[in-house]
Amino acid sequence: MERLIKVAIVLLISKISFGQENDTSDKGKFRFRSIEAGFGFYESTYKERINSSGHSGIDLSVRTSFSLKRNIFSLDLKLGEEVSFFGGGDSFYTVNLLYGRQWDLAAWFAIETHSGLGVFSNSRYDLSGDFGRDTKTEESLGVPIDLKFMLYPKGFTIGLNPGVNFNSIGNTFYGNLIFQYNFN
Repeated sequence: MERLIKVAIVLLISKISFGQENDTSDKGKFRFRSIEAGFGFYESTYKERINSSGHSGIDLSVRTSFSLKRNIFSLDLKLGEEVSFFGGGDSFYTVNLLYGRQWDLAAWFAIETHSGLGVFSNSRYDLSGDFGRDTKTEESLGVPIDLKFMLYPKGFTIGLNPGVNFNSIGNTFYGNLIFQYNFN
């Protein structure tokens, strides 16, 4: 899994480096579209625990997107950690490949929809009496679905990004405030 994350970072850096060579007059080419960062909250539920109230915490996200005509292809990374001072906790990361579309509803407002496939990894831990940490990590195939509500979708954009990641470990719902820079 670490190798996949390293490859994704190298691809992102190389694409940003060569992103200046894109010709905006040619709409039929695969082009670098945007880069985005966000933060917010998440809530996870676990299928193995019937009476589980779930875990919640803060999450961070990074996404880079490419376009081909009106289609958007994205590489998305999300990290989340439960804020817990006593007892156990929860954390996750997910790496996703997404397909999406954008609808411009006004000159100052747009909506994007995205869905895809990815790897979802969840770690649950308990603090033991000797200040050790007992961790249980599970990985699963995830199906993320999200929306983006964006203000002023040209150039620098601010928006909201609610979504869900369906997986066999337990569904994770999130809501993020995003900051996106659009290159075209």
